Amino acid sequence: MHEIVTLQFGQRANYLATHFWNIQESYFTYAPNTEPSIVDHDIHFRPGIGTDGSDTYTPRTIIYDLKGGFGTLKQRNALYDDSTDASQRPPGIWNESGLTTIKQQPIAPTPYQQNLDAGLPTSQLRKEQVRYWSDFNRVFFHPRSIVQLNEYTLNSQLTPFESWNAGEELYKDVDREADLLDRDIRLFVEECDSMQGFQIFAGVDDAWGGWTERYVDSLKDEFGKKGIWVYGIEDERAATREKRIARKANAARSLSQISDLASAYVRLSTLPCRLPRYVQLDEESEWEVTALMAAAVESVTLPMRLRDGVGRGSSMARFEQTLNADEGRNVWQLGLNVDWENLEQKVTGQANGDPLGGGVRGEDEGDEDDATTFDINFTPESSSLLPNTLALADRRQQRKHIFAQIDTSRHPKRSSNGVSPYQPLDHEDLLRRRYDEKAIVERFGIPLGFQQLDAYPADLFRKPSQDAAHTNRSQYLALTAGFTTSSVARRTVHELRDLVTRYSRAVDVEEREELYNGLTEVGEKYAFGWEEDDSGEDE
Repeated sequence: MHEIVTLQFGQRANYLATHFWNIQESYFTYAPNTEPSIVDHDIHFRPGIGTDGSDTYTPRTIIYDLKGGFGTLKQRNALYDDSTDASQRPPGIWNESGLTTIKQQPIAPTPYQQNLDAGLPTSQLRKEQVRYWSDFNRVFFHPRSIVQLNEYTLNSQLTPFESWNAGEELYKDVDREADLLDRDIRLFVEECDSMQGFQIFAGVDDAWGGWTERYVDSLKDEFGKKGIWVYGIEDERAATREKRIARKANAARSLSQISDLASAYVRLSTLPCRLPRYVQLDEESEWEVTALMAAAVESVTLPMRLRDGVGRGSSMARFEQTLNADEGRNVWQLGLNVDWENLEQKVTGQANGDPLGGGVRGEDEGDEDDATTFDINFTPESSSLLPNTLALADRRQQRKHIFAQIDTSRHPKRSSNGVSPYQPLDHEDLLRRRYDEKAIVERFGIPLGFQQLDAYPADLFRKPSQDAAHTNRSQYLALTAGFTTSSVARRTVHELRDLVTRYSRAVDVEEREELYNGLTEVGEKYAFGWEEDDSGEDE
């Protein structure tokens, strides 16, 4: 079934993953005699049996968060609730009559969650109503998916979970007491028929970066032949200069070490450096910030979840082969567009330049001009913290080479008729095109729009011609999202390197040289033509 197991590390990652699971849940069809979804649910969901013997279907995920980070979410839900009345429990060894029970005041569920639990209709959520990621969660999780780390408390001022080393040490301590892979991972992996690999959502600019590095290292040792994709979230929101540089130091260590272990590393900024006017984003709302990321992540990976016989699908291995090949370019850029014009047009069959079946561009069509230019680029920037750097507009005018790109266009009105079969390039063709310095651009067309759920921000995307009243909000959007490997990665990685090794107090003198060399090596994988003679040293 080509299953994918998901890992979620930290509060911000859980916000992103919750949006992801809500979107997956929206693909389920419950009404009888309804045409099944084109999405294969078995890739991300697992069958099971509840405590009452009924069949269950829950995400293949393990969720890690700190004490207090789960909000109203309980480890055991309605599917796995085996609680009984205290008077009906058999007597224990201890005399409970002399015991005093101290309970922490439970967090009250939001009206949205109360309606979900009662099976009542829900109304559109607002950002003021979202306190935790569990406040907008719409799926049930298996009890073994919930892992609380009690050593730290969420948002603690006394022992903040911010230092990269703190996350690394926490992993070592927990793993020493209970082998994490055996305790948490083994169940989900062994029940898979033909697992593709792991997708990991993680904050990487605080202590979760150190935790993630140790976890990925363990996965690499145990499941070396499986894909390991890390979506590393970096907080770009306003803070003091010292705080922002400290975040960058953690992000730099994560990028240098995790990218060397993972098969794909996608840097995600909480605040892209440029937003089109049709995006209305409150950067202080974790709910909105991660919703924007989720739209891109879920859309670009949609071809990996298509049912057999629906059309041209793909896989983690195929994405890696196209974007990485043998060059080791596993740091990918993520981009997103909302296709407002295409949303107004009904598309049937195949359209010129955007074949429904997709495919790799022809011999004379594979240059940069053929690649998609995205309105939203999620790659974090460091230049604003560096003195004497080119202005953002000037940097965008610099030459750029696209090594490879995979983009997915999803359209609510596109017909599935005329889907062409998938005929991928073989390994020799990929290498030949790279040798000829031609970009490999692969496109997918999916007849499935992006549904704006009531658990998703209502005004995040607003049609340019639409006024603030937002009276004609479309339930489904046409989106194009893509992964790209390009020479831009060299600049962004080297700017991060220069910032951290020159100005960060969080990096010890002994670590500076190692970090500098590591990030230089990562960046040089994306040098092209005019850049190849540049050694990456200070000028």
